[in-house]
Amino acid sequence: VVGKWYNGLDFHTDELIWAKGTESMPMSACSLPCEPGMIRKQQGDTCCWVCDQCEEYEYVYNETTCMDCGYGQWPHQDKRGCYSLPVKHIKWTSAFAIAPAVISCLGIVVTLAVAGVMFQHRDTPVVRASGRELTAILLTGVLVCYLNTFVLLAQPTTVTCILQRFGVGVSFSAVYGALLTKTN
Repeated sequence: VVGKWYNGLDFHTDELIWAKGTESMPMSACSLPCEPGMIRKQQGDTCCWVCDQCEEYEYVYNETTCMDCGYGQWPHQDKRGCYSLPVKHIKWTSAFAIAPAVISCLGIVVTLAVAGVMFQHRDTPVVRASGRELTAILLTGVLVCYLNTFVLLAQPTTVTCILQRFGVGVSFSAVYGALLTKTN
């Protein structure tokens, strides 16, 4: 006899023989505590759960809820809070900025030179036959494409983001619109 009940439990664990020769009392629980960075998801009974990972962009809000860190934030390694992500942008001294800027400058010079020649000879039969107005729209679109390079390389702000979307859309619309109209 390892125990008896007489106005309370009298239990003698030293007389018990556990399975597989272990000497410690086995744990009796339907669920173990979750590791740090994990939440509990309840199963059928309220005392039983499974541990689940939060998404990589979420942190543990409480033991049963993950929360999104939000824009510009990322969770700490242990998922117990969030930190602000540093804003990184391309530097003007980088080769990845210098190369497109130089190419864009050359393109601007050539585009302005072509526009100057077209303007200087605007009344000649060749320029009139090529469609002065459509050529002007085409050259303006190409010029805005080249200028948009500098907006794309600039430090991100609300204004530069607006100009990027506007510049790319308008410039390519002007270029393709003029080309498609000229081919008819």
